[in-house]
Amino acid sequence: MKVLRKQEIETANIQVGDQIVIPLAELGEFTATAHKVTDEGVMFIFDEYVTCRPMNNRSTNKGGFEKSDLKKWMDTVLLMAFPEELRDKIYGLTIPTVGQIVGHEDEWDNKNLEPDSDEQLPLMKECKNRIACFEDRLTWGWLRNATKEEFSSALFALVGSSGGAPYSNGASGSLGVRPEFWLVKQESRGPVPREGGVSHVSYRSYYGRRNTKEVTKESLQEEISEKENEIKLLRKEIKNLEEKEMFAKAASEMKNLKDRFVEAGFTEDEAFHMVLELSKTALGIGGTK
Repeated sequence: MKVLRKQEIETANIQVGDQIVIPLAELGEFTATAHKVTDEGVMFIFDEYVTCRPMNNRSTNKGGFEKSDLKKWMDTVLLMAFPEELRDKIYGLTIPTVGQIVGHEDEWDNKNLEPDSDEQLPLMKECKNRIACFEDRLTWGWLRNATKEEFSSALFALVGSSGGAPYSNGASGSLGVRPEFWLVKQESRGPVPREGGVSHVSYRSYYGRRNTKEVTKESLQEEISEKENEIKLLRKEIKNLEEKEMFAKAASEMKNLKDRFVEAGFTEDEAFHMVLELSKTALGIGGTK
């Protein structure tokens, strides 16, 4: 009888198909599979969508993925969610391209999407590896390619829940985010060679932008503007988390208060209205002027 058995082991010799477990702070714990191995590093793609987010706050694909709000969130919030021991070994944090997921045989993709030079990853030849879930439900997810301007200035490619990618979606819509990243090998700190175009990312360009010869007053000002936008996004994330925590705490306190009224002999309806009136009084809603 042939049996395939998964077993957890300690090893530095990562091979294509190996999975690692990565806790991402409050996003949860996920597995990521090795899809490409070179002498310098290993490329992993998460097996699930770690969140659902818009590509841009506005419905535009100007600047492509590299200038998108999603990319800024990944380079700041998502990167900081990785365990500290992995952060300084990660580079090229992005999402997959159409080529990596489904290849380049689809005529619609080739005609209407920004091209990439990636070949389909071997594991992605199986449909089960192209599809992914978010919170245990099959979901559509973003791919890195924007649509060509003559087709639309507001759309990006996506991979559907059936594993195909002949689709596009408005940039402001919320879709699954399936991160891809390179993990540098201990014995090498050099760049991982990759082709140009949409998929061009290297260790040197990711961590050494400030050391290039192209540094000018204008480029530094642009970098400052980008950092200011990242800070605004982080503040917005913090505000959203604070509001969620505040509402959750208030709801819990209201439920506890209602339960105590019920225990004191009031009906559910009476208890609800009493808590509601107390809440209005506390918030200063209603009453005489």
